[in-house]
Amino acid sequence: CEQRRKASHQLRSLVIEASGNVVQPHPSKSGRVSEKKWGKKVMKLGFCIVPSLLLKAQQRIGLNPTHLAVLIQLCDFWWDEARKPHPGKKLLAERLGLGERQVQRYIAELEPEFSKVEEDVKSERKAVTKRGYKPKRKPSASVS
Repeated sequence: CEQRRKASHQLRSLVIEASGNVVQPHPSKSGRVSEKKWGKKVMKLGFCIVPSLLLKAQQRIGLNPTHLAVLIQLCDFWWDEARKPHPGKKLLAERLGLGERQVQRYIAELEPEFSKVEEDVKSERKAVTKRGYKPKRKPSASVS
C-alpha cells in the first residue's frame, strides 16, 4: 500500500512537456514547509489529509477520542474518492492498541452517520447537474 502511494505520488509529480520530455518540477512551497515543520524523514513516510472540521467540531458532532482515532486511521487509507478504505480490523487494532472486536464496534457506530453524509453529498451532486440549480443558502449567524 505504501509502495503504491509513493509510486502514485511520483507519477503525479512528473510533468510531461509538450515536446515529450519528462521533467521533475521544483518541490511545492507547501512540501518544503511540511519538511521544515516535520522533517524530511517523517514526510517521506507519507501523510494523510484530515478535514479540519473533524477536529474543530469533534465534540459537537459526537465523536469521542477513540471514534476520532479510528477516523484518522481510515483517512490514512483513503486516497481515491471512488474506492472507500477497507483496512483489516487486525491492522487497525494493532495501530490503535485496541482489540479487533472493539475496532469493529467503533466502525459500526460510525457507519450510520457516514451513510447519511454520503447520501447528502450524492443528492447535492445530482442537484448540481440539474438546470437552474441554486445552492442551498445557509442562514447567517446573527451578531449580538
